[in-house]
Amino acid sequence: MKKICFLILIAFIFGGFVNADAQSLQLMKQKKMSKWGIPAANYSGITYLGGDRYAVVCDKQPSDGYYEFRIQLNEETGKIENIERLAFHNNEGKTRDAEDICYVKEINKLYIAAEDDQRIIEYDMEGQPTGREMKIPESLGKDCIHNNYGFESLTFSDKTALFWTCTENSLKKDGVVASFENPISAKLRLQSFNQNLQLFTQHLYLTDAPRVKKNPRQIAFGVTALTGLENGELLVLEREFFVAKKYIGSYVINKIYKVNPSVSPTLPAKQNINDLSNYYAMPKMLMAEWRTRLNLTKKNIANYEGMCLGPKLKDGRQTILLISDSQSGYGNSLFHLKDYIRVGILND
Repeated sequence: MKKICFLILIAFIFGGFVNADAQSLQLMKQKKMSKWGIPAANYSGITYLGGDRYAVVCDKQPSDGYYEFRIQLNEETGKIENIERLAFHNNEGKTRDAEDICYVKEINKLYIAAEDDQRIIEYDMEGQPTGREMKIPESLGKDCIHNNYGFESLTFSDKTALFWTCTENSLKKDGVVASFENPISAKLRLQSFNQNLQLFTQHLYLTDAPRVKKNPRQIAFGVTALTGLENGELLVLEREFFVAKKYIGSYVINKIYKVNPSVSPTLPAKQNINDLSNYYAMPKMLMAEWRTRLNLTKKNIANYEGMCLGPKLKDGRQTILLISDSQSGYGNSLFHLKDYIRVGILND
């Protein structure tokens, strides 16, 4: 009996230390953007510009460029008070299937990652390409990705002055994609670039395996967004979007993990990723998990594809914003997808 009590006491003490140092992510209720008159679209990426301004991309924009948004949060609670979609800053280029966007305040430039051409291009604040783009290695090029599983995420870390991106699912050379037929972890190459837009480090990120149990009409699985934190760590958004045969019973599982590249081993050059031990896999900490559904009782299904930092609250806590892609309100007269926005608050 004394031994059991001692073990419980030790668990309580060490558990207390862990909880005291751990960071948690509190998610507020998702809100329909139509509440503020925001038109339906394919919102796929978002980045914070400062104040109450954001840049947002859609993967089916009318042309190459980005939307400017104003999103006002309550300074004390983080609750959304108002949203406006402002100008569309574009150029004469055709739409690139833009999947994510990030902003570098120091030089006042935007960077957009697109899946159609598997490129990450620099833009000025008017949406015009500057002529600079990231040096994408041949191993991450368009010919090396599985269909519709290219660059889906992009972020910039002010702390490390590095850009980070990865493909949504595994590259062809790294194996089959994680799916219903192959319920395995996707092996992703988390790639960083320096401010000269040159290759820097590459890390191995393993997603969770898909939970899907039924043969789907369609499934989308993998990492859809990254967000750089002010301490150099990254938030990683994993998403499993299961579309049921007759739509009813569809769901989306969303998970946000935190990783720290500075304490994770880098991948050896020209090494076959399948020959590496689990030592190289980045340790990850689950920060939040939620599921949205389409069934007879719940119709809140939301495919979250964009994530970024927001402003800090008065008490110093950091906000996180997430947006979903409704496929321009895809559906029929009985039900159609909706564009949602959700605020998270990081608690130290």
